[in-house]
Amino acid sequence: MAGIFVFSEDPALARQLLTPGLELKAALGQPLVALTQSPDEAQALAGLGADSVIVLKGLGGAGA
Repeated sequence: MAGIFVFSEDPALARQLLTPGLELKAALGQPLVALTQSPDEAQALAGLGADSVIVLKGLGGAGA
């Protein structure tokens, strides 16, 4: 699966990482995928420009 992936256990940092992720997306023509442990955070990441969001489970965070 090609693309640019963004992940942080800290939701605020994950949102910040979308900015350089979007720049890479524009430069490379690849999709931007955000990974999160929180189903609630998934909607926010999608709204900030992620092409898709994967909710990770079983990592001991909010999504576990």
